[in-house]
Amino acid sequence: MAEPGQRLLVTAHPPRLAVLLLIYAAFVSMGLPDGILGAAWPQMRAELSVALNDNWPMLALGTCGSALSNFLSGIALRRLGVGRVLVLTTFLTASVIFGYSVSGELAVLSGLGFLLGLGNGAIDAGLNHFASTSLSSRHMNWLHGFWGVGVSLGTLLLSAAVALGGTWRTAYLLIASVQLVLGVAFVLSRRALPSASHGASEKPLPQFPFAATLRLPAAWASMAAFFVYCGLECGSGLWIASVLHDGRGFSTQAAALMTTLYWASLTVGRFLIGIVSQRMTASRVVQSAAVGAVFGTALIATSSALLELGALAGVLTAFGLLLTGLSLAPIFPMLMHDTPRSVGSSHAVNLIGFQGAAGQLGFTLLPIAIGTALRVYGAESLGVMLLALALLLVALLSVRERQAAPVTA
Repeated sequence: MAEPGQRLLVTAHPPRLAVLLLIYAAFVSMGLPDGILGAAWPQMRAELSVALNDNWPMLALGTCGSALSNFLSGIALRRLGVGRVLVLTTFLTASVIFGYSVSGELAVLSGLGFLLGLGNGAIDAGLNHFASTSLSSRHMNWLHGFWGVGVSLGTLLLSAAVALGGTWRTAYLLIASVQLVLGVAFVLSRRALPSASHGASEKPLPQFPFAATLRLPAAWASMAAFFVYCGLECGSGLWIASVLHDGRGFSTQAAALMTTLYWASLTVGRFLIGIVSQRMTASRVVQSAAVGAVFGTALIATSSALLELGALAGVLTAFGLLLTGLSLAPIFPMLMHDTPRSVGSSHAVNLIGFQGAAGQLGFTLLPIAIGTALRVYGAESLGVMLLALALLLVALLSVRERQAAPVTA
């Protein structure tokens, strides 16, 4: 049995094309509800007769559910295996999303948000573990690129449903149907996925309790990096439109276009990095990308100092968002893929869940903190805060690399 901190090498056999297509579809399906809520909320709140910011319980409970299932995913994966976890949680999310389409109470929607986070968090952790042990870094990047595709398709699906005479309920019903079909596909192909959480090896890996993994310094550095990264990714996309619209007088359409530029560059970047990722080590890709994010956020911060130059400030903001999105693109998937190297394959099943939970907390807590600071210090302070997070991410990644487990035979 490998000692804690040792790296146990696993030889991955390429999965069948059908399995690859299935897990790509799973990441698209995870992105669908993430993309639709923001677009559907104006219509939802009008129907429910609630205030603009009354969706916070749905968001908060969804994050709690996702963080909890990510944190506990190591236990479920060891006992049930990737295939069974995916089957159970996909049917759970299909049922929850169907509940969204028929519910008429905000309290019920908030409770369903917790269950949706619970299901999506388990799917995310299960597929990330499978990909980190059985797939190349190329496929890991493409997997997360397909999540971005799902986010974009969610908003398009809502627009199409409304254009054809439906409502936000129609869109959620369509997404529930997609999830149901995916669940059936997982049932039919579950034997192609590992039946236990030992990656692609024939021999099960040693299993460590949570406490053993949490004693590894690299584990805490990794969780901190995911927390900061996810806060930076979400904070950039969530607040830039408000800064441009409320602070600089951009039209709603122009501000939305800038936001689209950011998310599109993030998605495209993941597909592009997948082409070249196998030619470089994961740590080099991640550290270089984080430095790129520093330059991107620095451009956004600089644009705030040059507002008197008018159009030039807008150009700097656009280039800053483009560079930030492209730079952030490989960090999450490459860090996930690098987890077995950083702490050893036996600890990876625990740490992947921990990292996912930390990321979910970062997605929620840091954007809330940024929004609070914007109210106090003004809209143009966003660039400085994003730059500070990018610099902190570079520092945390450096600490993580120094504390990574040594490679042993």
